[in-house]
Amino acid sequence: MPSTCTIRLDAANLDHTAEFWQSLLGYEETARTGSGTPMERRTLVSEAVPGVTIELVACLPRPVIGSTLGSLRSLRFTVRDPLGAAQQAKHTQWIQPVDPAAPPPPSITLLDPSGYRVELARA
Repeated sequence: MPSTCTIRLDAANLDHTAEFWQSLLGYEETARTGSGTPMERRTLVSEAVPGVTIELVACLPRPVIGSTLGSLRSLRFTVRDPLGAAQQAKHTQWIQPVDPAAPPPPSITLLDPSGYRVELARA
């Protein structure tokens, strides 16, 4: 399926960020261009999220993390098991605390290695 949406994210550590997206939603690297900051780019696609391509762009580390990088507030994906997917994610900076005695939450929020806020909502 051709990409209908490309999300371009700055990433200080391209390897960690690519591993995060691979472990979270099955994204795989399909292309790599350029070399070094800010020229290196990696293109990721996932069969689990058809039509949505993620392009990682090498950048210098940022002093502030959270939901305002590049004016992007958050990324929201619909998955069958939000908590299970979040627990599989590698190089996560933060995961929303969950009470193990409570039923699984309808959504969960985490931060990727570069500080972007990612919300996983139950399908």
